[in-house]
Amino acid sequence: MGAVTHLDSCLLRGALDPNDKSEHRSESRHLMNSSPDTCFRISILAVGETLGKMAEVRDSATCAEAAAELSRLLRAGKMELHGIGRGGEALRLAVEMMKSDHMLTPTDAVLMACASMDPECTAFATTDKMLAENMVIAETASTHGVKIVDARRPVRKKGVSQLGRAMKTSRRQTTGSTSIMKAVGRNRNHQFYAKADLGPYMGEWIAICDAKIVAHRPTFKEVLMEAKRICPAERPLFTKVPTGETMIF
Repeated sequence: MGAVTHLDSCLLRGALDPNDKSEHRSESRHLMNSSPDTCFRISILAVGETLGKMAEVRDSATCAEAAAELSRLLRAGKMELHGIGRGGEALRLAVEMMKSDHMLTPTDAVLMACASMDPECTAFATTDKMLAENMVIAETASTHGVKIVDARRPVRKKGVSQLGRAMKTSRRQTTGSTSIMKAVGRNRNHQFYAKADLGPYMGEWIAICDAKIVAHRPTFKEVLMEAKRICPAERPLFTKVPTGETMIF
């Protein structure tokens, strides 16, 4: 598999809505054309938001055409659907992000959290200025090894756009030996999480690095700082351990 990039709702709409005259459509086309080897993942939340907004301003025939285009992209393997994730880790991360920045919308927080918790994700592409320049988003992305790609700025230099350079960098990171080892480490962390006895940490945030728990604290900020100190060169798995009343699927 090549690089994996998560898309925001604006780019998804640009890809699906044939009547979209905004810059989102050209930016979406440019992103996909400049990154032919990239797998674009879209959150189910982004799909719901996109089709819901389209239903407010487009007729039923246009909405059906958009749904058909989405199905075509999914069948062709150019896009993949991405869920919320096991145990609600992404939702808990989104809540912590919103606590740190009250201006961050729930949708933006969940989209970024889903990208962060996806062990194969190397980039998150957006055309939303608030999202692209948000400090909490930037810190969360950096912590989880995800690059924020600002798709609003295809500034060309020597025939290569800034966006194209960013995506090529993500592909190099994915195919490089160092990144392969990091990906293996992330998968080991997820496997450890799936099998570990987390009873002593119920209600706490934990950081898993090199298939072991390296930090546990009441808040995400505290466990993040501790994990950075212990594993400065690694990408730990961060999650909040559910309480006894929470059911994990």
